[in-house]
Amino acid sequence: MVEQQVDLCVEDWTDADFRHLVGTAWDAVSASPEDLDSIGAALKLQLLLRSGGYRGAMVEVHQSVDEALGGVAHFDISREPSRGRGLELGT
Repeated sequence: MVEQQVDLCVEDWTDADFRHLVGTAWDAVSASPEDLDSIGAALKLQLLLRSGGYRGAMVEVHQSVDEALGGVAHFDISREPSRGRGLELGT
């Protein structure tokens, strides 16, 4: 089994309550049977942040093919989408 590694980058580092919620939510995600480097884990993390009071929270996943094969992912976490960056739901 490939060891999984997820680098969490909290963009709103100055918000102590948000940082605490990210840590608590990540602990819950880590305890689940999901692959930690998966979209499913990112989705669960985002849903937990939103249900924790940050309704605009967003988790973006960055992962190259080599990283995916190696069990590595990067999650960028923010309280809300950046201005000028909307959620693209499809064309």
